[in-house]
Amino acid sequence: MNSNTIAKSILEQIKAGRTDGGDAGLNAIRCWGFNKPYCFGEESHKGHLGGLQFNVRGLRFKGKVHVALNVNDTYTIFVAKPRATEYTQIIEEVYCEDLTAILDDFIELEVRAIDYKAAR
Repeated sequence: MNSNTIAKSILEQIKAGRTDGGDAGLNAIRCWGFNKPYCFGEESHKGHLGGLQFNVRGLRFKGKVHVALNVNDTYTIFVAKPRATEYTQIIEEVYCEDLTAILDDFIELEVRAIDYKAAR
């Protein structure tokens, strides 16, 4: 699978997902101020097959988000504040059916990545 196909698939999965509040993924994306999406290859994050990067201007988090596909068919989410040179928080082992809700929690509710598993 090439990186473009992976990125398109991730975006479709986010759109098709639901937030914890029951909102459709497409509505959530609009609330996040989703912009500047592009695909990246496995060279961006070692151990990942590629993924989707985008910027958000959410209620609680503003910055860059990378959603990377893992070899075990889960995702790792990397986030960074604007102008940051390194990703500051990482959420690992995210399943497809949880992707939209996890992103929404982080972008809109500011659940810290390290506290995410405890909060769920």
